[in-house]
Amino acid sequence: MPAGRAAADVAEDILEFLGDGELHDPREISNAVDLSEEEVEKVLDFLVQSGLIKRGVKITKSGSIFLELPV
Repeated sequence: MPAGRAAADVAEDILEFLGDGELHDPREISNAVDLSEEEVEKVLDFLVQSGLIKRGVKITKSGSIFLELPV
């Protein structure tokens, strides 16, 4: 991750971007969150393993609920 940018913040940015429920490719996500595709892939792998997104890439119901949790 770029210096000064926490992984949790990047994951939240990605989940918010995916919140529209549409399918998005990693390049599109990379542009939206201003990270390299390689870095985005690592975060996407974590989010898939956590059950927050599906590969293809689309937010899951759990991912949507996660965004609503208080910080």
